Amino acid sequence: MTDSDESWNRLLETARLELVPLQPHHADELVAVLDDVRLYHFTGGEAAGLEELRQRYERWSRRVSPDGTERWLNWVILRKEVARALGTVQATVVTDDGRLIADVGWVVGVAHQGQGYASESAEVLIAWLFDCGVGEIVAHIHPAHAASGRLRRRSAWSRPSSGYSGNVAGSARGAPCRMDLRGGSSRQLSPNSCHR
Repeated sequence: MTDSDESWNRLLETARLELVPLQPHHADELVAVLDDVRLYHFTGGEAAGLEELRQRYERWSRRVSPDGTERWLNWVILRKEVARALGTVQATVVTDDGRLIADVGWVVGVAHQGQGYASESAEVLIAWLFDCGVGEIVAHIHPAHAASGRLRRRSAWSRPSSGYSGNVAGSARGAPCRMDLRGGSSRQLSPNSCHR
């Protein structure tokens, strides 16, 4: 993973949404979408200002970590009919013993929550990652975060797309939920590295 492989830099689509590879200019619209303290209740941190967000997206647009060990995949979630940014989805992909593992995350602006956008985005992302050969998906979901817990229960975590089958482990405070196509348990990854 030493270079930015453009085959991982894909537009993903659903009936209502486009997941467009994140670029620094997306900060202009996302800064307002992500500027709500309620978004950081379970994850910690705070909203970034415009310049900080642009710099972060500039780093992420390289698609590969500086040491070459992680593939950084980030998309802006756009509603097709109005081309409006709703939030972001992310996946950090690493190789462990020749096996691809993705650590995923999502954030949808408060004004756009409760309409299925996070579920729709997560499902297409997870299905695409499996199609790309990822063997394990991990998401760090706080046990008190009811909306993300519901998303995990009703999305590809519970009903893997494209005929995949796997086991889903629940989370305990701070532990990741995971889907492992091998079955059984697997090592625990560090918290979502997309949120550097």
